[in-house]
Amino acid sequence: QTTTASPARQPIFSLPPGERPRVRLVRKQTWAAYTWYLGRGQSTIDINLDSRHHPEGLLNAVCHEAYPGHHTFLSLREYLLVPGKGWPEHSVSPLVSPLSLISEGAGYMARDVIMGRDQSREFVREVLAPKAGVPRDDLDTYFKVNEVFGDGEFQNGVIMEAARRLLVEKAPTRRVVAFMVDCGFGPATARSAVRFAKTYRAYICAYRL
Repeated sequence: QTTTASPARQPIFSLPPGERPRVRLVRKQTWAAYTWYLGRGQSTIDINLDSRHHPEGLLNAVCHEAYPGHHTFLSLREYLLVPGKGWPEHSVSPLVSPLSLISEGAGYMARDVIMGRDQSREFVREVLAPKAGVPRDDLDTYFKVNEVFGDGEFQNGVIMEAARRLLVEKAPTRRVVAFMVDCGFGPATARSAVRFAKTYRAYICAYRL
């Protein structure tokens, strides 16, 4: 079952029998995390170690990719529509399709489905921050900085504008990277985002539409 993070832990919905994600640590990818849905409730979730995952961002990524995000959405979709309805065409999950918009929407809202901001920060404070070696005294400042940046809206807006300049205006890569650095991105992160745009092109629009 997927539950809320409240003390009562009320079930929201049940998961398919036998579903299971497997986490794999990888490098040299254009994305921070990625879910490979393998079918029959099985997924491999890659976490890119070359991306800088801060504690609250890592919590968002895990919810986005696993519970109740991509893995949950795709395994439930297959379970309800293939054996449930007898529609075998839904055993295929095309990457660039209208399904992507729905799947990314499920990932974007995933953390909010199971915990509020206070519960999220309590989990970061009590579980993730100690494991990451973040001093407890610095967490209030850390949370305030995250509030300023929001849940990725500013960053994703910059990435989408960079992709537009790169793909529509045909701007040189170095100029697009420089634009992102001017907006606060580190050079390595900017170059990774440009590689993502070159590889996946319009897919980047699915993240915030």
